[in-house]
Amino acid sequence: YMLYQPQVDADGKCVGAEANLRWNHPVYGMIYPPLIIYLAEDGGILPELEDYIVDTVCHAIQKVKSRYHSTFKISVNFTAHSLLGDIESCINNAMKKYDVRPQELWIEITEQDVLLQVDTVTEKMKRLRAAGHKLLIDDFGMGHTSLTYLQTNYFDVVKLDGSLTRDVLCNERNSDIIGSIVYLSKSLHFKIIAEYVEDENQRDELKRLGCDAFQGYLYSKPLEEDALLTWMEERQNV
Repeated sequence: YMLYQPQVDADGKCVGAEANLRWNHPVYGMIYPPLIIYLAEDGGILPELEDYIVDTVCHAIQKVKSRYHSTFKISVNFTAHSLLGDIESCINNAMKKYDVRPQELWIEITEQDVLLQVDTVTEKMKRLRAAGHKLLIDDFGMGHTSLTYLQTNYFDVVKLDGSLTRDVLCNERNSDIIGSIVYLSKSLHFKIIAEYVEDENQRDELKRLGCDAFQGYLYSKPLEEDALLTWMEERQNV
């Protein structure tokens, strides 16, 4: 099943959410999400799982838009393995079914260490971006691969790694690193989302450093679809 963690801009407005895949196994309990993907790959059912994820997310976008506003978007995580398959047909079918626009379905890329080594993947990313989807660099840090991505024209949004954002108040070097990433990213016209935002002081420091949006338990844990709609309604009434 899918959960959705809200993303809030610097003015406190909910501008979107990240979709999170969950599986509560009857014997083993909650399964680590990357393991779900691995098991689907190993069992030969990854395309069916991707169809379910994208269909469910597009339906959620439709429901939120019908009740609130048309600028809401949801980002979905895809691995390089997914991009090697026919993910474009999966995405296009779901968007057509629920009347979702490409700019409302954002795509987060994982497995950063392998992406630029596969021409098929980079070509797929180019086409998705050309179609109107926003592409996000997930877990961005100061590693060579993350910095290499800033040289490309594939991505629009940087999501700061939690190892940086969690300690921004108590580790001056983290603050300096985030400031440098923000400066570099904005000079290249990237937007910045800070993850793992857990209290107001942390949020205020990240905002001071130039982050555009925030995601974390300060605002909400990941929510089921109906709970997300209720959460948004409550925030509108504040």
